[in-house]
Amino acid sequence: MDSELPDIKTHRICRSCGEWLKPEYGSMYAKERGSLFTPGALVRDIVSDVSGDTSHCYFRCHDCEGKRKMRRVYVFGGLIILVLLVCLARYLLEN
Repeated sequence: MDSELPDIKTHRICRSCGEWLKPEYGSMYAKERGSLFTPGALVRDIVSDVSGDTSHCYFRCHDCEGKRKMRRVYVFGGLIILVLLVCLARYLLEN
């Protein structure tokens, strides 16, 4: 095990798992965009778009992104199955 500190110029820290990785092991993502309900974030986004600033972006590794996508599949799949079961139970109780 090497005890060297990661080089900030060549490594990025994953926002989800907190590990230092090389840039090819993940992707940069932008924070959620502002809306009319969050005017401060909307102003921040407009200013960063005009100035070309990318400091509001963050790094996430491919493993964490895959886990995040699968969690979404499980949650929405579970909700769809639950709705279908409720519809089926209602149909069976009416007949």
